[in-house]
Amino acid sequence: MNRKLSSLRMPLVWSVVHFLLFFSLIVPGINFLSIHFMMAVILYLYVKLDLKWFIPVYGLNVLLVVLVGGRIGPLMLLFPLIFLPGAVIMGILYKRKWSAFKTVVAGALTLVVEIVLSLIAVRLAGQDPFEAMKTMLHDSLSTLPSGMVDLSMLEVTMYTLQMVSPLMMLMIGFYYAFVTHGLSRWLFGKGDGSIPPLPPLSKWKVPRVTAIYFIVVMVVSLFVNQTNGSALAMIVLNLLPLLSILLCIQALSFLAFLCRKYKWPRAIPWIALVLIVVWNAGMYMAVFIGLLDLLFSLKERLTDKP
Repeated sequence: MNRKLSSLRMPLVWSVVHFLLFFSLIVPGINFLSIHFMMAVILYLYVKLDLKWFIPVYGLNVLLVVLVGGRIGPLMLLFPLIFLPGAVIMGILYKRKWSAFKTVVAGALTLVVEIVLSLIAVRLAGQDPFEAMKTMLHDSLSTLPSGMVDLSMLEVTMYTLQMVSPLMMLMIGFYYAFVTHGLSRWLFGKGDGSIPPLPPLSKWKVPRVTAIYFIVVMVVSLFVNQTNGSALAMIVLNLLPLLSILLCIQALSFLAFLCRKYKWPRAIPWIALVLIVVWNAGMYMAVFIGLLDLLFSLKERLTDKP
């Protein structure tokens, strides 16, 4: 009995932390940080506790949030609906000894499905989320001094956001899934073994067909009017940056491989990542390097050499 209580001690501590995180989500400034921990803490509780313990512990946690939250208590119920499914899916797969990468992908896709279902529910309720966002931005910008902001650009901005919304949903899903994985590794401790590590960056490889898709989409983009709102324009606007990101990841993997093989400074891929983010030419060079690596199997060729 004492052993069971001892094994529950840390999960109960993190259950209290999870309870506090709920309320931090409504505190401006703090919520930007705390939102990153929500799925990681739920994942920790799910993996550490048997299902017969997880359900009452988490259910009691949510009930306390509703009771203590008062008038905003029912609103707080939205947070379990958002964070719980992705964390549980990742927890199930970790318990089944899936690899870290496959689990992260599954968690990310779960989040994307949640976002899509939420948008569908909002539309069925008679609301247009993009129109609501546009109205809110317009009201905020109209309070600024005349001439400081060109309100006519708001239409262009909202059109672009709406067209690339599938890409944004994917990026949000993968961002939080990767953050959840990393924070979970920290919560468990690297020696725990419950959360497997991702493979080293030097061994990452996107599907080789990514290079072919990129070339095809790039050629198609030359003949598509990307401002007419067509389905083809939407496909190009989403696929081109997505494939570019994948090629940049391949380029970073190739640089990490070179650093490992030739004993170069390990900081080189991270410096390259910064350049990709802040410098357009850096991104183009990374895409080119990623293309070369995939098309000509550069890592494999260099690996065969002594």
